[in-house]
Amino acid sequence: MIYMAMSNPIRHIAFSFFLYLMPKGEKKMITVLNMYDEKQEDGSSFRLTASLDSDGSLVLEGQDFTQVAKEIFGDREVEYYYVFSPNEAKKLFSILEGEESLLALKETFFQNGIDNNPLLTFCDNHGIEYRKIVF
Repeated sequence: MIYMAMSNPIRHIAFSFFLYLMPKGEKKMITVLNMYDEKQEDGSSFRLTASLDSDGSLVLEGQDFTQVAKEIFGDREVEYYYVFSPNEAKKLFSILEGEESLLALKETFFQNGIDNNPLLTFCDNHGIEYRKIVF
């Protein structure tokens, strides 16, 4: 798996397609889903997309554009990833009533918008490990 910055416009377009269609007659499985995508009046924007890789890894990919980021990092854009190995993703989904679903992830942790803390706190409290990568 390659982790790269979202500066490539083609990658942005690819992430906009979030349904993977199983063979005809099979259940549709969501493999990429926006957890949130919010723009604020001051020009700040926040986006978090979750994806399931074919090996079972869970990747949450965030992109924030804010004045605070510019003051801290020298650029308005901050990109970050939370990466869960296949075993850790399976552990997370098993606690979510065994439903290996990005929709369940969104409904459980991201109903209040741009707050990643409910998921991260839940993972920390349940011994679910993840890596955080920031660009």
